[in-house]
Amino acid sequence: LVAALGAQRLAEVSPTAPARRRQAMAFFRFAYRLGLRAYPPLLLGFLLIKSDVLVLRLMRGASETGVYSIASQIVDVALILPTTIGALVLASVVRSERPASELLRAMRPAALAVGGLALGMLAFGHWAILWVFGRPFVGAYPALVLLLPGFVALPLQGLLGQYFASRVFLVFVSVYWLLGLIVNVSLNLLLVPRFGLLAAAGSSSVAYGLVFLLMLSRFRAEYAVEKAR
Repeated sequence: LVAALGAQRLAEVSPTAPARRRQAMAFFRFAYRLGLRAYPPLLLGFLLIKSDVLVLRLMRGASETGVYSIASQIVDVALILPTTIGALVLASVVRSERPASELLRAMRPAALAVGGLALGMLAFGHWAILWVFGRPFVGAYPALVLLLPGFVALPLQGLLGQYFASRVFLVFVSVYWLLGLIVNVSLNLLLVPRFGLLAAAGSSSVAYGLVFLLMLSRFRAEYAVEKAR
């Protein structure tokens, strides 16, 4: 839709009919190809993050899912800070002559921020849940603790994902997200019936960690090539 609307707008402002058709079609082809590359990792990332809630709701019911959603939402809110840092540094990474080195420099403060937030949730998460939501929801704290490794991995893999996205959404990024989704859903289907929300939290951390390690391995290879230049 964006490709079509952009092409229409170019056609409206182009001075001549041949230029109108040429510019409109060139824009449409470029935007459509970009969309085909951008949509899969965005969709797969969303499904990976939300699949635990969906499986838990299907297999354990609304009550346990409601408790688990508290832990999940705390992680979502805490991700705002590192996600913002990633968005701010992306421009400097794209402009840099040595983008891998620039990203590595940006990842250090992001990792410190994420580590500090994780320690804060570990230390005060129980009391925060008790104070805000009440005693019926304190069962969300053990799930939150199991989600913390995944919370650390998510924003760092987000930075790596933005680095790869700056190179027009390379296909392997979608493959990594797909592998993470398969692992998460498989572990949830295997473990949630027996262990409930704790299995959902642990499975998510394993899947997020897997995607992060795959992206980190690819990034380290590219960083080594950049250093060798």
